[in-house]
Amino acid sequence: MKTTMASTMRRIPLVAMLVGAVAVLARADTINVTTTNDNRQYTETACTTPLQTVTLSSTATRTLTRTSTASPTPCLPVWQVVSSPNSGEGDSFLRGVAARATNDVWAVGSANGALVEHWDGVTWSVMAVPTPGPNVVLNGVAASASDVWAVGSYLGSRGVRQTLIERWNGTAWSIVPSPNLGMDNNDLYGVTAVAPNDVWAVGGTITGVNGSGESLTEHWNGSEWSIVPSPDYFIGHTRVTGVSAVTANDVWASVEYDEVQALVIHWDGSAWTFVYDSFGPPARVLNGIAALSATNVWAVGSYQAGNDLIMHWNGATWTEISSPQYNQNNLAAVVALSASDIWAVGNYNNGSDSTLFKHWDGTSWSAIRGPNSGTNGNRLYAITQVSGSDLWAVGYYVNDSMVQQTLTEHYIVPCATPTPTPTATPTATPAITPSATPEATATATPTPTSRPAPSPRSTPAPRSRPTPAPRPGR
Repeated sequence: MKTTMASTMRRIPLVAMLVGAVAVLARADTINVTTTNDNRQYTETACTTPLQTVTLSSTATRTLTRTSTASPTPCLPVWQVVSSPNSGEGDSFLRGVAARATNDVWAVGSANGALVEHWDGVTWSVMAVPTPGPNVVLNGVAASASDVWAVGSYLGSRGVRQTLIERWNGTAWSIVPSPNLGMDNNDLYGVTAVAPNDVWAVGGTITGVNGSGESLTEHWNGSEWSIVPSPDYFIGHTRVTGVSAVTANDVWASVEYDEVQALVIHWDGSAWTFVYDSFGPPARVLNGIAALSATNVWAVGSYQAGNDLIMHWNGATWTEISSPQYNQNNLAAVVALSASDIWAVGNYNNGSDSTLFKHWDGTSWSAIRGPNSGTNGNRLYAITQVSGSDLWAVGYYVNDSMVQQTLTEHYIVPCATPTPTPTATPTATPAITPSATPEATATATPTPTSRPAPSPRSTPAPRSRPTPAPRPGR
């Protein structure tokens, strides 16, 4: 029998009648029908759902092979490691990150001195910053429309750590004098910018004798930094670990006491007061805080026993919110985009420290194992947002030489290919070695083929504790 076709690709009706053969076809789907006769092959397209049995009494042989048309895979945002530079041969790590735009992101840390990196929409680059002395660490960064502030500490001339605040004015980084409390070690861990003339930096002091210390909050009024009294929790070491502002009169800060007590303080425009106290065991700490409004504040940290800690303020009470746990979880920072879009970052132990993300969708928290560089340990310390599908997290990983290296991770839609528009790269000022800062006492359509179509291959799925580095002063 000879089979004639008008084209190699055509539609067959739901019930197909062939000479000497009957094929029963069901509801719409796609199958391939290959006809072999006179040493020729033809491929037809039919509509059916189940694979049907075809009986042929002639010499023509038809084979029906169902081919499912795969639905397009949704292109959703994912976390990806982005290459970032390191400075020098020793440890390099990032502790803070802040974004002003998709192509204007700042990260700070340390690399045998102050380390500041900038993302211009294409690459990360190291910026030159002044270094007032040895052992410089920048722990936090905040950005406003006109300035970028970085805070931390350095080893002063008297052999004790002193506060360090640096400022980017759009052209260069410079040191801005900042006060110190007492004669002992002073460190700043976080910073938030409400306005160009309203910036808060937080931290604590610690003595070298018994490890006791006081909370430390400093304020920028547009012309100078000054110490603002903040409460302390009994006799011990009270340390302010993070700060977030809603308005000038609504500022929130996370606090930890002797690494066993979680606390929160609030600025109402006139004074700092305690608004949360986790009094009693089990031991726990808070490392970061994010305020959306006066009635929606989130704080994160960890229990000494190993699980992470998430607290929420609804305007009346603080409540612990449960979330999925892995092993030895710790949350270091949190960022709030909206009431149904909150992110927290940190690490968990998977044989070694591994990156951890948690997300609040307005109803519950989910846990996401993040990407890692190598297998020797990865940690995330900070997170910032540009938009709901554009976030950055920073920290460090340990390379094969057991040296800490900067780690930057980007949450973005991977299949979008927008043309990046880098900002004018900030001018990297020459390395500066100024005099020590004064220490005052007081930051697929199938193509017809003459050969049977090969079976489609599945698309590969995307690949997604050295000893923890303590915060300065711990």
